[in-house]
Amino acid sequence: MKPAPFGYFAPTNVDEVRDFLNQYGDDAKILAEGQSLVPVMALWLSQPSVVIDINGVRELDYIRDGAHGLAIGAIINVISDALGVTITQQPLTPTRILELMGAIMPD
Repeated sequence: MKPAPFGYFAPTNVDEVRDFLNQYGDDAKILAEGQSLVPVMALWLSQPSVVIDINGVRELDYIRDGAHGLAIGAIINVISDALGVTITQQPLTPTRILELMGAIMPD
């Protein structure tokens, strides 16, 4: 199935994303990786008038271990990128992610 017609924007920085969201409000949907929005749109379960594709916004591609905990950007591809990322000198494995999220206690 094809989705209903929609406008498409591909901003390159956070300020542009903010401007589009302010302009279109609830009529807009954010596309990040597309693994859930695209199929839902194809089935006509969601019919946004505008799609804002944030995959090109490099400012949102990060994993940081800061004073307040782990921060993960909106477009990080954990499966491919996490293999080479280290946080506080420890490999970022699924177990380490859960530890940083506080879901499990480290050994």
